[in-house]
Amino acid sequence: MGEVVHVYAWDGWNPWDGVTTDYSPVFRYRFTDGEMTQASTGQSSPNWNFPVGSRHEIFFTPDRKRDVRQNNFEQLWAVPAVIAAMGLVLLVPAFIATFLVLRWLRAPPRVAHG
Repeated sequence: MGEVVHVYAWDGWNPWDGVTTDYSPVFRYRFTDGEMTQASTGQSSPNWNFPVGSRHEIFFTPDRKRDVRQNNFEQLWAVPAVIAAMGLVLLVPAFIATFLVLRWLRAPPRVAHG
């Protein structure tokens, strides 16, 4: 569990909400060596305006002090979901291109008349 000790805020934008205020919380947590340390997620979201002092589940790399991850949809599943959606959208032009190339390869060769 990490305790929010500070929340950075700045103007942001996304295609769903337009202009937003993005927040990036800084968490204090006990590292594996027993020492208290602080880290942010290295990312921001309009949904992360957590009150200072609130506690949230976080993940960190036990062998190095660096950015932490939150246990929420935005940080764990949003990026893979967006990549999957983009892949599905790109399948349509890929199938069309494949169909055209296969049709071109199956066509009989043209003989020049001269």
